[in-house]
Amino acid sequence: MTIDEIAAILVQAISEETPLKEGQRRRDAVREYLGSGPEGTNPYPYRVEWLHATAMAMIGVMGDSAEAFNKKYPSDMVSASDLFDALLTALNMVVKQAGLKGITVSGNVITIDSK
Repeated sequence: MTIDEIAAILVQAISEETPLKEGQRRRDAVREYLGSGPEGTNPYPYRVEWLHATAMAMIGVMGDSAEAFNKKYPSDMVSASDLFDALLTALNMVVKQAGLKGITVSGNVITIDSK
């Protein structure tokens, strides 16, 4: 999937005019579940499984990339902060491609800035 395709999906997901509001409600319910700890009820187990699988795939890609970088530049090793910066850069690229302003990071809060 290209960044343009991902951006188009993001635009649809946040647009007021689309029928994707049910998807937003499901994402909100999953976020609430993930934030509630083990005592919460998982309303959409398949979504949580997909999130975990996708996150693990992304971690694998980042690990492979870090290994390649470290091999090529042994005097400048990749840190966990560098991997976090890579994730933020990817998020910012997708958000901008979706026609939004970008992201703002303040402490532990990441905000998607609209136009």
